[in-house]
Amino acid sequence: MPPGIEASPDKMLQGRLFSYADTHLHRVGTNHHIIPVNNPETNKNVKVCTYQRDGAMQTGHNQGSAPNYHKNSYNGPDQVLDDRGRANVINNIAEHLQQCTDRDIIRRSIAIFANVDDELARRLAEKLNLDVPTKTPTASNIRSKY
Repeated sequence: MPPGIEASPDKMLQGRLFSYADTHLHRVGTNHHIIPVNNPETNKNVKVCTYQRDGAMQTGHNQGSAPNYHKNSYNGPDQVLDDRGRANVINNIAEHLQQCTDRDIIRRSIAIFANVDDELARRLAEKLNLDVPTKTPTASNIRSKY
């Protein structure tokens, strides 16, 4: 609808406005993103990095040898916090964890932070007067029994 124009409170119109987007996507189909007008890759001035790849419906170039988004270490993480910022993050997390009355939940929370960074977990445990827990198992390092 044009800016400044609003739909009337008519129930039929409200229902149609609600369903127009879904109807349009149904009409153009599952691979609507490869229609040239909907595909930013057709514009050579735009760098596209959607991480949509593999699978039965793959229709594009599959991004060649670029790493997948999961566990992406292509460029590595950026350092965004200085020492003061790291201390603030640790203080904020510790203050919120101190409000929890169940020490087991606090230990498990710190174990999750140990998966992110050992130093972060150590400093949190130190701040909360706890032992540094071991890392929690993650989906990528749990082996199936089947």
